[in-house]
Amino acid sequence: MRLRKYLVKRTIHMVVTLLIVLVLLFVLFRLMPGDAAMGLFMKPGITEIEKDQIALRYGFAKEVEYPGNHFIYNFNPTRIGHYTIEVETEGDTVQTSFDVNMDPTITDLNPPSIWNIDALALDNSTIAVIFEAEDVAGIRNVKYSVTDPGYETTSDLVMNEVVVGAYMALIDHTSIVGANRNYTVVFEARDIYQNIATAAMTFEVTTDLSDDIVAVTPSFKMWNLGTAMADNEVAVNGENIIISTQIEGATTADIRVTSPDNITSQPLTLTQDGTWFNGSYPIAINGMFSMVVETDNGIEISSSFPVNAASSSLVLPADSTILSDFTMHRVGEGLEAEYPFIYDQASIPTIMVNVSATKSNGDRVAGALEGVITQPDGHVATIFLSHPTDIVDRTMFEQFAFYMKSMLLFDFGNSFEDNRPVWDVIIERVPPTLLLFGSSLILSYMIGIVVGVVVAWRRGTAIELGTIVVTLFLYSMPIFWSALIAQWVFFVQLEWFPLSGLGGVSATGETLLGMEYFLDVLWHLTLPLMTLTVLGLAGTILLMRSSMLEVMGEDFITTAKAKGLKTRQVVYRHAARNAMLPVVTSMALSLGGIISGGVLTETIFSWPGMGTLLVRGTLTHNYPIVQGAFYIMALMTVLGNMFADILYAYLDPRVQL
Repeated sequence: MRLRKYLVKRTIHMVVTLLIVLVLLFVLFRLMPGDAAMGLFMKPGITEIEKDQIALRYGFAKEVEYPGNHFIYNFNPTRIGHYTIEVETEGDTVQTSFDVNMDPTITDLNPPSIWNIDALALDNSTIAVIFEAEDVAGIRNVKYSVTDPGYETTSDLVMNEVVVGAYMALIDHTSIVGANRNYTVVFEARDIYQNIATAAMTFEVTTDLSDDIVAVTPSFKMWNLGTAMADNEVAVNGENIIISTQIEGATTADIRVTSPDNITSQPLTLTQDGTWFNGSYPIAINGMFSMVVETDNGIEISSSFPVNAASSSLVLPADSTILSDFTMHRVGEGLEAEYPFIYDQASIPTIMVNVSATKSNGDRVAGALEGVITQPDGHVATIFLSHPTDIVDRTMFEQFAFYMKSMLLFDFGNSFEDNRPVWDVIIERVPPTLLLFGSSLILSYMIGIVVGVVVAWRRGTAIELGTIVVTLFLYSMPIFWSALIAQWVFFVQLEWFPLSGLGGVSATGETLLGMEYFLDVLWHLTLPLMTLTVLGLAGTILLMRSSMLEVMGEDFITTAKAKGLKTRQVVYRHAARNAMLPVVTSMALSLGGIISGGVLTETIFSWPGMGTLLVRGTLTHNYPIVQGAFYIMALMTVLGNMFADILYAYLDPRVQL
């Protein structure tokens, strides 16, 4: 009963101590003048929006609702065309539509132009196919695919630019005696904005065995599918445009145009002018149209062209009973900004939809408003409009409450390096540190206690003198010096152990498994473990010897000897047990070092533990990592003290009084 009461009291003391530690950490790292504390969490070059998000994430700021009954939704149109938005709540609905146009001076949605397609034989096994391509923005890459008579297709082969705008590909041809071969080649040119144009040709390869020369006879070509407009010119909704393609070797052709919403695909009535096939197409909607041309030879090529809406004013819907004040504008511009909205590939616009939702009693509609947006390609997406909020600074008391909550829940934020949760990063680093420093702690204290007892009992002998000299020498050695000496001896000179690292990976970079993994990790562990254990022994031996000498002068030791107990019983059952109390305190305080790791040791041996994590976090100004690591260190130190008190109560029952 006495022990249980003692444990409850010590638990309360531990919790109070931990809270005091957290308050001290808050005072040290958060109570800084101005925005200095928040500046620790900021990375260079981030935007104001990112700063606001970080301030919210770490409790420096909070979101508050704006007054009023408005709901907003921001979206980024990724294509030109006609959009429709419908918002509904409590049975009322408002709907509107708007257009997004392209500005030819800042946006390029026109595909490249292709012409001058040809093929020629270089020798009896190589055929060269060539064409020219041009684009206002510049060609990104050119590819081709080849289909031979055996229906073996080779796709996505890159063509080489021989001169500016002219491309060539070499096709290997193996002669077949007594047979002809017909090839089909489809070309694809892509500009820097990912607009694609295609062209195609077929040719016949014949073999003349008398002089062993390959003859190439192009039989069919088509290119330049597109609208009859100059560079940087865009078709406008409501007009008729001319679509043409040049085809050699075909008697008929079919051109089909598909609307942006992919609903209608209309064939054109074509007229032929020599090798040109022309058709007229009436435009009834704006957006990106696609075209496909197919000939009687069975070959298809495709292209696309943009269409803008005619300049007009944005017409907004009438108000409903609940929904009103339906507005729409480009973020950063006023309500009277240029319309239709302009699409810019370099900086996609943000369009804000704003609507007021008020109940009959004047209160704002609760929750978010649901709506749908129909995009130019016919895709329908659900959207949610929310009431706008503002970001304001928290008071110091609010910051403290947020800080305490996040720390007690081990929510340290995300690492700036890879945006992973800090807790996940720490959990990965704890096992290697536990393995190294936990093993060192156990070995150094087990060996140190035994040696300290023996040295104290052999007081005044050569064993005591020699042990004191050696331990004082080891105790005075800095860890970085002893670690470097160990590396020089056992790695450079003897080549017994590896220089650094955790191990577990083969020389070829493959992860080892089973016993091979265990032995490799043990091999890498030996050198740093040996270094830490030897240095840790010194302090433990001296502390245990001093404590034993003090205890051996107590009356109960004299009484034990007078009772005729054996020397071993007097030493280990009476003297050593009581002498271990200071050693237990030292060992408990060392538990915090198991988690924090030795910064110098892990750095020198490149051990992937908490020590190297702290160094890297400090050097890279990764403050969430540093804050989380310090908190874990403090927590382990507090727990270590509690563990020491429990051992005290077990070793010396008088502590429970």
